[in-house]
Order: sequence, then C-alpha cells, then structure tokens
Amino acid sequence: MLPSETMIWQPEFTDKTLSRKPGAVQLPHLSQALQQNTQQKKLIVLHLNGSHEPACSAYPQSSAVFQPQDDQDACYDNSIHYTDSLLGQVFELLKDRRASVMYFADHGLERDPTKKNVYFHGGREASQQAYHVPMFIWYSPVLGDGVDRTTENNIFSTAYNNYLINAWMGVTKPEQPQTLEEVIAHYKGDSRVVDANHDVFDYVMLRKEFTEDKQGNPTPEGQG
Repeated sequence: MLPSETMIWQPEFTDKTLSRKPGAVQLPHLSQALQQNTQQKKLIVLHLNGSHEPACSAYPQSSAVFQPQDDQDACYDNSIHYTDSLLGQVFELLKDRRASVMYFADHGLERDPTKKNVYFHGGREASQQAYHVPMFIWYSPVLGDGVDRTTENNIFSTAYNNYLINAWMGVTKPEQPQTLEEVIAHYKGDSRVVDANHDVFDYVMLRKEFTEDKQGNPTPEGQG
C-alpha cells in the first residue's frame, strides 16, 4: 500500500463529453494535488487525450502550429505538439520536487489516406503502427545523479507495465524483478501482440504501416 491514501476525485471528468476537453484543464488539479499533504508520497494519474481520433478536437485551435487546421495530418501533428507542450508544463511544476513521471500511450494509430477517418485504431491483423507507442520516465533534476538515466532502445510490451510501475514506485514482490533495470532486462524483447480478434502475432513480423504488405510494398489503394 502507498503511504498516502488520499484520493482527489474530480466528478467533472466522469462525463465523457467533458473528458474530451484539452488536457490543460487538468493542470490546476495537478497543482492542487501537489499542494495537499506535502510530506506524503503521492501517485498522481493524468489521463490525456493525446492524439486519439478525432485529433482535430484534441487541442485548442489557438495552439495549432500546422496548417490547414481541418487537415487530418496537420491535426495529428498539432495534437502531438500540444501533448509535448502539456508534458513540458507538468515537468515545470515538478522540477523543484522529488518527483518523476512515467509516460506511455495505451495504443498507436494506423494511417490510411484513402479513408474518411485517416487515423484509426488497429483491428484485425494490424500493422506495427497500431502497437508502436512512446514510453519514457522523466526524473526531476532535484533527484540528482541517484537515478539511472540510460536509454533502452528495445521492444518492451506495455503488457508488462504493471511490473514496471511497481518497480518505479518501489513496490516489490518476492516473485517479481525488483528494480526498473531488472524488469526491463527480464521482459524486453517479447514481441507478442494481440489484435482485435484476440489473435496473437509477432510484432516484428507485422508490416510496418497499414498501407504496406509484409514485404514493405505499397498495397492497392484502400486495402490494408
């Protein structure tokens, strides 16, 4: 159990229409959570929309840097730019605290320019685009040199994130790897993925993009 048992519940985020608001609406609540029980350790979870379709509504239009704003590729790029800006604001709030941030996306998006909705969830026999997501751990400068800041460029399935999060928070179990390094070393390289039919595939063997075949050749228009 974590030392802190305090939960801040924001009822306005239980409505799906409100939860689609740009992520900046959560920052004041993050500040509030940081100011409460300042002597206790805390686990704070922020659920951001990221680049989830429709990406054109995932950020304030005033934050757009790519044009035209009704172009789905521009919207996708703008949503990434906005998420990057939000993370920068989170890091700014935490830079003077003994804090760290684990960031990851729950799924990727496939792209097919021939479809009405260019970006979409992966379905049956999806490409690597549906599974390839960013994940990193950021450490506040206050923590100094006492943390491992090395980069691991390897396949790591989010199916093992429960073990990774346990190690990150210092929650240990005898039968599990104890540190971040041990978790990554133990589980990295497992390239199994599951599609919408619950069929298991090897990520390495999947075509890289939706509009390619398994040999990397473009598929006929409209075929995935």
